[in-house]
Amino acid sequence: MPSSPSLLALGLALSLAAAAPALVQVGRVLGMGYPGGRSGASLPPPVPNTGKQPPAKKDKNADQEILPSFRGTLRGIDSKSVVIEEESANTLQFNCTRKTKYVDGSKKIKASDFKPGEPVSVDARHAPDGSLDAVVVRRERRKS
Repeated sequence: MPSSPSLLALGLALSLAAAAPALVQVGRVLGMGYPGGRSGASLPPPVPNTGKQPPAKKDKNADQEILPSFRGTLRGIDSKSVVIEEESANTLQFNCTRKTKYVDGSKKIKASDFKPGEPVSVDARHAPDGSLDAVVVRRERRKS
């Protein structure tokens, strides 16, 4: 049976051997390079940010995004919002932005051309705050 000091030395040697890979990683993270005196093995200094970014590529399919469409009776419209009432008596409010388009068939019209009580459909997308933004407000034809 080995003596107590030799067991202690063996345990110490095993502990150091197990900790060596972790110490190397700490040295790399801190930028101290590799152990053993290999100079120049650390990471190069960071390049300063010039603040310029390459122009973003426009997605060709961005304009073809499929949006949910809501149909109902127009209850109110102004430059900031559109309110419609669905057949199920739910009232929905949409935010109007500078990008909102107003159409009658294939013809562009103004928001002021819409009258309360007429059938409309609104294509919308979720705004960052969770509300709905009107993308297209469309005058619908009454069924005969």
